[in-house]
Amino acid sequence: MEAALGDLRAGMPIAAFDGIRAEASSWAALTTPFEAKAYLWAIWQRMPDQARGRFLGYAQGEVAA
Repeated sequence: MEAALGDLRAGMPIAAFDGIRAEASSWAALTTPFEAKAYLWAIWQRMPDQARGRFLGYAQGEVAA
């Protein structure tokens, strides 16, 4: 099934020319939900524990705002 969805995916994120957050946001807008979850999970697994805590605080603050 993943191979069949290959044409619908956004592919790898591109190089950050407008700033990393802007590029990440632009790429995320093109992804499928499955693709976004897969990248998020892979990134989460690579994050050190301290960074995970800071990220959760940041994300929860964004959601509350």
